[in-house]
Amino acid sequence: MGGHMRIVCIGFAIILAGATVASAAPITIGGFTFSAGDAAFADDAFLVSGTIRFTCATAAAGPASSVAEALAGHDLERCINNNTGDSGIVEAVFLDNSIENAPGVDLVIFELSGELPVGTPDPRENFGVSIGLPAGFTPFTYFDPIATGTNSCGDPTLCLDTFAVQIDLSNFGVAPGAVVDRVRLHIFDVGLGTKSGDIAALGALNSGAAVPEPSTGLLLLGGLIGLHLVRRSV
Repeated sequence: MGGHMRIVCIGFAIILAGATVASAAPITIGGFTFSAGDAAFADDAFLVSGTIRFTCATAAAGPASSVAEALAGHDLERCINNNTGDSGIVEAVFLDNSIENAPGVDLVIFELSGELPVGTPDPRENFGVSIGLPAGFTPFTYFDPIATGTNSCGDPTLCLDTFAVQIDLSNFGVAPGAVVDRVRLHIFDVGLGTKSGDIAALGALNSGAAVPEPSTGLLLLGGLIGLHLVRRSV
């Protein structure tokens, strides 16, 4: 293989390695349709500070063993919560996509609770939301999740009802068209006769391209430079 051909192959390989292609069937949860499918949902999560308990799950599923197991993907069978005065902050991370600030609701956070009429807020499950911006995380804004009238697993004898908090990134200072990939949640015992919010999933209604890591950006740049050199030499 000639030198020019090797450079071309390397350049394309680098570009493909840095690209993320998300193609999947849409997923509908709680009346919200996520066109990117499972790729629209958070991919990882971890405890930032405080305490989190992993005690909420459907009757068919055991408790989550980690924050990541509870929050990654669109499955609502496991969730995280707090009780007995506990408080904790977790961070959810979007890896194969991002949340884009487009018109309307950009992010939906799903919470589980007992049955309430559709559209009813549940202050007993209140929790805080903070968005990761280039300058740092925003102050927490607190929300009461709203009943969607749907069940988390389709069997009301085994599962809790699905509640939702709808997030418009504009309300957190995100510029139109900008993307974010990190969300923090403050989950605490609200002291109203129940536990805290039982958070199960975070999904991007407006799903953008993955935010490249610095190393990925350098790889892409290197690939483009390689292709440019080939063009100049032929």
